[in-house]
This record gives sequence, structure tokens and C-alpha cells, in this order.
Amino acid sequence: MSKINLKLGKFHKAFITLEDIYLKPTTEDRAYIDATIRRFEFTFELAWKFLKEYFSQKGTVLHYPKEVIREAFITGIINDESLLCLLIVI
Repeated sequence: MSKINLKLGKFHKAFITLEDIYLKPTTEDRAYIDATIRRFEFTFELAWKFLKEYFSQKGTVLHYPKEVIREAFITGIINDESLLCLLIVI
């Protein structure tokens, strides 16, 4: 399996676990909140690293999350709403 497919698979699994916790009823339990935040951080990390590898294979070398997100927006991989959410995070 190629490096990019491995990264995509890891991202997909992380996204599903994030979605699972997101779809559960919200609670003010600190452990629940911390777990949600941690899953988001982990999923975001895998997402930008997958995109970094994607662009690398296309010949564009990027090093930082903000560069990767910007390039994903410019190339149309992500849209305005997605970009706004991601830039708030980074």
C-alpha cells in the first residue's frame, strides 16, 4: 500500500471516531469535552499531513499546516466554509 493510501486510511478512521463523538448527545462532562477536543486535534493533524503528502506527490512541497490548507483552498480541495473553520484552528 502506498504512503498516501496509508495516510488517507488513518485520516478516515480518525474522522469516523470524531464523527462518532460529535453525533452523541452533548454533555458538560469534562472527560467528554477533553476527548472530543483530542479527537479533533488528532484528526486535523492527520488531515493536513495527508494533504501535504498529496501535494508532495503532485510536485508541490509544503511544510506547515497553514501552507497546506491555503494550497488546498486555492486548488479547490476545500471550500470557503471549510477554510474558515480550519484557519480558526491554526
